[in-house]
Amino acid sequence: MTTSEKAQTRTSSISVNRLLRVLSSNIDAPRPFPLAPLLGAAALLLTTIVFAYLARTTDFGATRMTPSPAAQSRVLQLIEQDDGKLVIRDADKNLDIKVFAKREDNFIRVITHSLTLQRKTANVPLDAPYVLSHLEDGLNTLTDTVTGRVIMLSAFGPGNSQTFASLLTMGTPAQ
Repeated sequence: MTTSEKAQTRTSSISVNRLLRVLSSNIDAPRPFPLAPLLGAAALLLTTIVFAYLARTTDFGATRMTPSPAAQSRVLQLIEQDDGKLVIRDADKNLDIKVFAKREDNFIRVITHSLTLQRKTANVPLDAPYVLSHLEDGLNTLTDTVTGRVIMLSAFGPGNSQTFASLLTMGTPAQ
């Protein structure tokens, strides 16, 4: 190794050692957290909580949709049987309009199960009717007459909404 190469290696090892000392000395030094971002985060959190509280208690910023009138509706009973069948009954005529087998039409089954569970929780009659409506604006709704819950069936997509909409005319003389 030549003298110039030895000098260069020695210089580079000295500068690496010096750099390591400088870096390690800064690691041990305590640094306070910057106050501005901390105050900004606290202000954002407080503002969010205040607006959420105001919206909840005063309806400030709430958007209300007035549903259009029903173009067609039908009063139905959705009855889950012990053998797994789901019976859809026209409550006005006391006529079974559709019986779903145990694993048939899962969307109607899931909605029915959800509403039944809500009724059990509220400790209200399970056999009370529901109102299935097709509104003038084209949306379909299912209203629980006991709890008052309204499910916008159109929110689950056109196919699922149409599954319920077919119950409006099923079992009528037009079919």
